[in-house]
Amino acid sequence: MLYSFRNRLIAIFVLLFVLSFGTLAILLFNQSRSIVRSYIESSALEKMDEYGSYIDMLRTQIYDLASIVFNSDITHDWDTIVSDPNATSAEKYVAHYRLSQFLTQTTNSYSSVTSVTVYRREGMWVSSGNQIVSDQSFLEDDWYERFIHNEEYWVPSHQDAAEMRNHNSHPVVSMLMPIGSFHPAQTRSIMKVNVSADDFLTGFIWARAARSICWISMAGRCYRRRSTTRMTAC
Repeated sequence: MLYSFRNRLIAIFVLLFVLSFGTLAILLFNQSRSIVRSYIESSALEKMDEYGSYIDMLRTQIYDLASIVFNSDITHDWDTIVSDPNATSAEKYVAHYRLSQFLTQTTNSYSSVTSVTVYRREGMWVSSGNQIVSDQSFLEDDWYERFIHNEEYWVPSHQDAAEMRNHNSHPVVSMLMPIGSFHPAQTRSIMKVNVSADDFLTGFIWARAARSICWISMAGRCYRRRSTTRMTAC
């Protein structure tokens, strides 16, 4: 009788010990998982802020350069001369050359920008590096069609014709801007600012609560974090 009671007592003690240890292990596991998750999310947000600052700097350089070219008297004079049916070939060539020199100088002032090209609907383009090219092939390019018809100002990672002529086959991300008009469908000239796609790195992805939050895509479309669970387009 005493032996049976002692065995039961031992069994109860062992059972309570196992249950207590198991409960403690579960609590510690959940707590540690919560700590690790919080650390990962905190690190992700910190990296997003760092990456966001870098992208803001990159976009600022692109917009500053585009603004300089857009507001330049050299650009305006070039657009006026090449649009004038009475202008001679010599006058147009001088205007092309001056614009190319200006684009080269401006591009050299911004380390993140690889090249700037201005396209005309007549089927020619002027780029930095004394590139003055008569070529209508860009009129059929996807980026040109999307800009004219859909007003898409950012071009996803692609190979650029002007870059290829300079033996640069690396993909670029581009920003487009009309010259002489604020409406792509009405403009006669289009500015294309190229930045190496490598500068945008790989799109930063952060997942939380089964939702994927993108910071910036390789298409050049950027998104800003408004809160820990919400992102909006720039």
